[in-house]
Amino acid sequence: MGAFVSWIKDNLDTNNGAPPPDTKPQSISGMISTLVPVLVISALYLLFFLVFRRSQRRYYAPRTYLGSLPHNRRSPDLPAGWFNWLGTFWKIPDAYALTHQSLDAYLFLRYLRVAMIICFVSLCITWPILFPVNATGKNGQAQLEMLSYSNINQERESGRFYAHVFVGWAVYGFVMYMIMRECIFYINLRQAYLLAPHYSRRISSRTVLFTAVPSDYLDEARIRQMSATRWP
Repeated sequence: MGAFVSWIKDNLDTNNGAPPPDTKPQSISGMISTLVPVLVISALYLLFFLVFRRSQRRYYAPRTYLGSLPHNRRSPDLPAGWFNWLGTFWKIPDAYALTHQSLDAYLFLRYLRVAMIICFVSLCITWPILFPVNATGKNGQAQLEMLSYSNINQERESGRFYAHVFVGWAVYGFVMYMIMRECIFYINLRQAYLLAPHYSRRISSRTVLFTAVPSDYLDEARIRQMSATRWP
């Protein structure tokens, strides 16, 4: 451990982890001035969505009424109110996309859920540990930079860097666990889904799309002859 601390001291800059003297610390007011325009634009986009969702169903809810879809493949129609559709939408299980749309749609929803879990767990691991460690690092930083590792004094508080090491290991281990868990889940799910009668009855499971076919092979008889020779 002592050799590791010595290596850190020898390889970090001479400013004791602090920014140059002429650099102003990051302030909360500066962060707020950056977030306000983003929040305003996000609110406008959300307002436009709530307004046009009710009138432009062809763009926001085409699978609820298109005649080309059978009734058992259509998505449930959500309430037309401003916010009462959120409860109905939230109660729809992810498995609904697996049975009514495709495996890709279900896995995309699962990807969003896993990404949210990784972010939340990482936040719960890092913030309660690293914020107090950095804030009491006694390196004289101010405002938001108190929460960064530049506020750790390398001469008197170098042992605090171990907190960053161990927390990094914990977060990295959790991320690797989630990736491995999802890979195993995907292998089992894909095998079960492709062998299920619900999928095998679909035309898409027995259809192959060929693109960029040479003009010499744009003949049904020739395609049938070629496929019969290779795949009898």
